[in-house]
Amino acid sequence: MSATRPFFPSVLRGGLAVVTGLLLALSAAQAQTLPAPQPGLWQIQTRMFINGQDFGAMMRQMQAQMLQSLPADQREQAKAMLQPHGDPFGPVQDCVTPQEAARASDAKTLLADLQKDSPDCRFEPVTVSGKTVKFKGRCASAEGFTGDVQGEMTRATPREWTAHYAGNGTFAHTEDMPELKIGKDGKVDFRVDSVGKWLGTNCGQVKP
Repeated sequence: MSATRPFFPSVLRGGLAVVTGLLLALSAAQAQTLPAPQPGLWQIQTRMFINGQDFGAMMRQMQAQMLQSLPADQREQAKAMLQPHGDPFGPVQDCVTPQEAARASDAKTLLADLQKDSPDCRFEPVTVSGKTVKFKGRCASAEGFTGDVQGEMTRATPREWTAHYAGNGTFAHTEDMPELKIGKDGKVDFRVDSVGKWLGTNCGQVKP
């Protein structure tokens, strides 16, 4: 299980950073016609596919098999430890402050933040049409993913967005990740699909 961890910051977390940045960059690019994201509580659902495999479903199955292999008493202890964390591949909630939403009007700040979150990638929006922004770029990491990336994000309203982010290239240390069924050549095709929805003004216990 731990062998897959390097993949998250290199691809999944990087992909989510791009998605989040594009959401804000879209506001900056269309400041006259498209409002900033609505402040408040947002829910984001993301699915990731690696070489056609649903990564979240695969990890859930591995977790279930791991629990099943434990003695009954240890299984219950493990379940109790995992329960507070919920499903790491399920929906996540994020609290967007008015200040964060307002940052959408500052394109330079947004792009700087986005590049900081994805230091191994170089990308830029390539087209903006209506409520959709499309981009492409290149990532290079000796310890992670190296290849081309592209994607698009559409903000239907200030309270909803969808994004699709894909890449193809190679991944280092594939021998450490037999579960992903990546060949010795390290070739990887991945896709990240995300949907963000505004839930309300009250973030409750979710901290900004």
